[in-house]
Amino acid sequence: MDADIASSNAEKSTPKSGEVQSMAPTPRGDLFARTIGFLVFVLGLSIIIAVLMMGFDLYRDPNLGIRSTGPTPTATEIGSSLARIVLKLLLLFLGSISGSLIANKGVKLYFASLGGTIDKS
Repeated sequence: MDADIASSNAEKSTPKSGEVQSMAPTPRGDLFARTIGFLVFVLGLSIIIAVLMMGFDLYRDPNLGIRSTGPTPTATEIGSSLARIVLKLLLLFLGSISGSLIANKGVKLYFASLGGTIDKS
């Protein structure tokens, strides 16, 4: 009985002519994918740093971007400066969100290339 089981297992494991034997996937780290993940993370981090630097430049401006031709700004200059500041703030907000999403994608790429399982809890 044991000989029959052993011979049937041997027949199942040896490939017949013309068949391709599939190999079990082995988890391994991929150097290229890790490098790309790291570079994407650094790109996102540099975007965040650039946004912080631009925000600090806005903070340091004592005139809040008001460029007047005379000693007192006109209502048109104040209105256009306000619109320019609001646009800059919206772009800074968009840049900070974009930078953090790009950095997050880089971290995910890096850890996905390590090959282990990720616990979703």
